[in-house]
Amino acid sequence: YMPDIKLGDSKTGLWGIGLKHDVKQWIPGFKKVPVINVSLMYGFTKLHTNIGLSVTPEDINAQSLEVDPAYTGNWENQELNFIARSHTANLLISANLPVVCFYGGVGFISTKTNLALLGDYPYVTIGTGTPYSGPYVAAISDPVDMTIKNQDGGITKPRYNIGIRFKMAVITIHFDYTRANYNVFTAGLGISWR
Repeated sequence: YMPDIKLGDSKTGLWGIGLKHDVKQWIPGFKKVPVINVSLMYGFTKLHTNIGLSVTPEDINAQSLEVDPAYTGNWENQELNFIARSHTANLLISANLPVVCFYGGVGFISTKTNLALLGDYPYVTIGTGTPYSGPYVAAISDPVDMTIKNQDGGITKPRYNIGIRFKMAVITIHFDYTRANYNVFTAGLGISWR
């Protein structure tokens, strides 16, 4: 959880939840195998960002043009909203040995991202009659409202993961490769104690 952080007319927040359950206990005879662990996990994350905008006719070099008399606003209701939601579920298998842990997983990840440009925005257009017969400033409301999807048009993809972790006293080193919407290789160094 990250509470909303406000900076000027903008704010960003993040929250998520995850659950992991050891399923080895439900497989007859398998719970006696000392080294192997099998778990199911699920996680949800939501990131939201709202950015206050201020685009006026002066910002598009149209200050010398007349504004459409049908527009009675003042360009102050503009906002960019970005919301990303992600669900992931995996079957995780690991082999814990005294110094090294091998692990892997298979599952899915589903990501939905919305981008919306809300409010009234000025643009220059050409009139062909009354009241204008030349360029003037008009307003467009809520010009962008889109869902960002994967390259194939879907929002759900398989997810594969493999890794190794070395434990040396309180120091751990890990190497991890994940193949999903984006392929990621990570390495890390950690300190852990009990």
